[in-house]
Amino acid sequence: MALNSTRKSLQGWTSSPNSRGTFDILWPCLATIFLSTWSALCLNVPEPFDTKWTHFKRKIWTTFISAMGPEFLVGTALGEWESAHFSVARFKELRQDNKWTLKHAFFADMGGYMLQTSDDVKFFLNAKHIIWLLEHGAISTAQFEERILLDSKTIDDRNKSDIFTRVFAVSQALWFCVNIIARGAQGLAVTTLEVTTVGIIVDSMVVYYFWKDKPADVESVQTVTINMTLSELIALEEDAHARTRPHSRTPLEFASREVWSFSLSYHYLMNILKAIRPQLWQRKMEKSFGRRSDTDVLPVTGAAFVTGWLSTAAFISTYFIAWNFHFPTPIERLLWRLTSGMLVAMLLVGPFYFNMLYGERGIKRMQEKVRKYRKALEDAGPPGEKSKWKDRLVYKLRSFAMKIMNNSPGNDPSLDVSLFFVFVAVPSFATYALLRAYVWVEDLVACRALPADAYKTVNWSAFIPHFG
Repeated sequence: MALNSTRKSLQGWTSSPNSRGTFDILWPCLATIFLSTWSALCLNVPEPFDTKWTHFKRKIWTTFISAMGPEFLVGTALGEWESAHFSVARFKELRQDNKWTLKHAFFADMGGYMLQTSDDVKFFLNAKHIIWLLEHGAISTAQFEERILLDSKTIDDRNKSDIFTRVFAVSQALWFCVNIIARGAQGLAVTTLEVTTVGIIVDSMVVYYFWKDKPADVESVQTVTINMTLSELIALEEDAHARTRPHSRTPLEFASREVWSFSLSYHYLMNILKAIRPQLWQRKMEKSFGRRSDTDVLPVTGAAFVTGWLSTAAFISTYFIAWNFHFPTPIERLLWRLTSGMLVAMLLVGPFYFNMLYGERGIKRMQEKVRKYRKALEDAGPPGEKSKWKDRLVYKLRSFAMKIMNNSPGNDPSLDVSLFFVFVAVPSFATYALLRAYVWVEDLVACRALPADAYKTVNWSAFIPHFG
């Protein structure tokens, strides 16, 4: 593949009839990327009022996000895998048996169960909610075994995973990799888009493994009914602060509130994009039953964190294969090298630094300070009309700062962040996303001028041993 850097004969758009054309380069790459990400997805259970069109759009959007940043999909799978293993261990400790499996855990965390109170309040449950319900006697052991501890076949029946699509996607991915290796072996040029595609394939295989126990495209939920009102249920919680804490998704959020630096940065940026989205694109939302968004990545720690870091490192390292590739202009080669170097630098420093600074305890301390500032501002109230202009200015600046520190709809307290986080962590996350976007742009625009042998096909007969 190093020969890619020495080719002086360049070609623009090339038709396909007599050789490998530009379309023959673009189509296999884009098709493989789409199939690898689409087939790997296991979206959460939709809201009861969601239509098939809503579900389809949601899957298209998640596929797009995953193709733009495969490490995002890997992180999602790892976070859910870690959460599933936690609940399996916790149920084993509670019940002294192994009946609660990874399949149950994934089914619960994706919204497979819904609670209905006697006053007809309904909301999704996850595994930690179910643990809380058992520990506080809101559901009996008999009810748990009848309504929640479903047999494996029942969960499998709700799994709409398309095995044919997955087999086809894996076959396509393997053939694509074999073709790239063969081109390298014969000294034929490989494009940056093909290199990027290989990286996405690697990350997709990681997702396949960690989501192998998760059902896909589940459309129906298992409803669990309890004989108490919502207020009676919440009253079972011993922590008075937890009982009165505002929630953004479900009333039992206090039993499973999980916030970490990645999700805080992601949601902050998404809220900015939603705020500037044209009114025409916004639609009226039905009242949610507490469905967890498919882009809400659960915390990734310990071995799962290391696995995610290594898979991301493997993906980014593929960019260095193209370090000496031919680019249409010298500036594009320089930008590719700078982008690759910056991505590696951010990977080496960013995750560990932010985990150290904004681990579970760090985020808790940060959010407690923000809430104290907010309470102090509310207690002080706005200055009177006769107060000094400096006092009025200070109040306005502090009020503006509080808005910056939480830009979520309804001011979800779990998304409180400090000004330092806003101006350091969020821009770092955005910079990483922009660098990844640049790689995609360069992958596509570089096809306007490729080395001549990029259009040559592999001579497969050369790999057949000849005797005599």
